[in-house]
Amino acid sequence: MRLHLAGAKALASHTHFDKGCFTLELDRLPVLLDRGQVRYDDLRSYTLKRTELHNVLTPVLPGEIFPNQLPVEAAVIPEGEGDDRRLRARIDLSSVWRGIMRSCTRELAADSFNEFTVTDAGELPAPGTLSFHLQTRVPWEISGREAVLRVPGWEVRVSLPWADTLTQREDSIDFEFQPVWHFEARVASPAQFRLVTQFTCTPR
Repeated sequence: MRLHLAGAKALASHTHFDKGCFTLELDRLPVLLDRGQVRYDDLRSYTLKRTELHNVLTPVLPGEIFPNQLPVEAAVIPEGEGDDRRLRARIDLSSVWRGIMRSCTRELAADSFNEFTVTDAGELPAPGTLSFHLQTRVPWEISGREAVLRVPGWEVRVSLPWADTLTQREDSIDFEFQPVWHFEARVASPAQFRLVTQFTCTPR
């Protein structure tokens, strides 16, 4: 199991709106994806860098609008520690959500190769709606507040006990021009929030 958490240095000259995005590989197979980018002469290149097309948490504004993160003025770099089995990683995303969220952090924690949690915490200016996004090559099987993803050799189960709704749709493409499935969990949130999402990865 390989987890990667994205950040950026201050005033990066080239970056996407993907801070706090995490990706998951199992036996070198990309499972929770970063879509990457296509040629800049393809008009879809302008949409692929959007925040909600990464594995992140976003607010949902009136009119079903997902705001983009703002440019990186101060360094947004994960901090963490671990070894060949254990991981603790944390990133403060408050600066890229300035004016949209009062604070926002993401933490990843794992104590084995088979399970990890993602904890999103922060504060909105007022109660609102939050959306947790995941990008995959194949669709999930959704049941209640859980969903299962089956890929070659593995089953990935995600549990979102905080969610009001779980939905998915085929949504745009990846860097190979292949279709990508966009999984979304939404919740009507008070101003302060703490959302803990559990992932279990089982060989099959």
